[in-house]
Amino acid sequence: MITARYTMNEFRGVLRLRNEAPLQYFNGFYDPDHRADPVLELPPIEVEPENTPDSAAWVINVEGRPVSVAERSGGYTVWSAAGRYHAETAARRLQRDMWLRARIRRGGVAFLHASAVDDGHHLVVFVGDKRAGKTSLMLDATLRNGWRLVSNDCLVLFEGQDGLRACGLPTYLAIRPDVARRFEPELLARLTEDEANWRSYERWRTAPPVDDEGKLYLSHGVIGRPVFSTIELSTREVTVVDVSFGGATELARQAETEIPAFLAKNLKPMAYLLKELRWRPAGPLPVDEDILARFGASVRLLRYRHHGQAGDVLSYVATVRRP
Repeated sequence: MITARYTMNEFRGVLRLRNEAPLQYFNGFYDPDHRADPVLELPPIEVEPENTPDSAAWVINVEGRPVSVAERSGGYTVWSAAGRYHAETAARRLQRDMWLRARIRRGGVAFLHASAVDDGHHLVVFVGDKRAGKTSLMLDATLRNGWRLVSNDCLVLFEGQDGLRACGLPTYLAIRPDVARRFEPELLARLTEDEANWRSYERWRTAPPVDDEGKLYLSHGVIGRPVFSTIELSTREVTVVDVSFGGATELARQAETEIPAFLAKNLKPMAYLLKELRWRPAGPLPVDEDILARFGASVRLLRYRHHGQAGDVLSYVATVRRP
């Protein structure tokens, strides 16, 4: 049994896998030189794909297959007779839910339906409806323009020690097949050095779709992030971009008076994935309106009609300052 310690700035936990080197699972979440403080400690998760669960376990559903979870030795153990894939998927979802619970216990949060990228000076937040191009713009910015990944589908806003902070969810990137094929050359160049993500890619390429959309699931590490990013917003110029795909390319600054309503419209309803968890509260997770208002007061808003290239908006934000 090998113990892998994975960290995400304010998040640290332990994942144990049988006969598996640590970096081969949560490649994007592993940081051997972790120095962030304070740290959000989570219980360990132990994955035993083929063992028989004990009588204390409760059963959850993962893509139509039963998976057993039990609280044991101060942490959680996950089993699945269906095999490794479903056990690891359950462990990933359990990790995400534990992180959300711990994050909410620390204070208020707000969730935006957005991808986000960072270059150390600017945080660009792509907001839009489903199929508006949020993931395409994130991949173009990171794989072809050298920006760093912060989030893919949900940007989490919360109060840190030094003011507002932003990060993504500790979960995998979910990439639609058409988008994955568009960026396949860049992804393949990274996948050959990453066994865990390569297995996910091979499953996506050869196996029947695991959901209705046949998405490709990859860790943040394939985009080149050794540590899950937590951004202190006071250190960045923050630009929120209302994105839509198709038509004539258009980039325009929007009035600051439109920002509060736009953010409120694009909140992401957030709930725990594993509805069977005994500590799961009913209904959607609460949104801190004060955090959302303070975030809105510190950003500028652009409208961007595009065809999957982020270059225009990245160049623009590098030259324009808020009043």
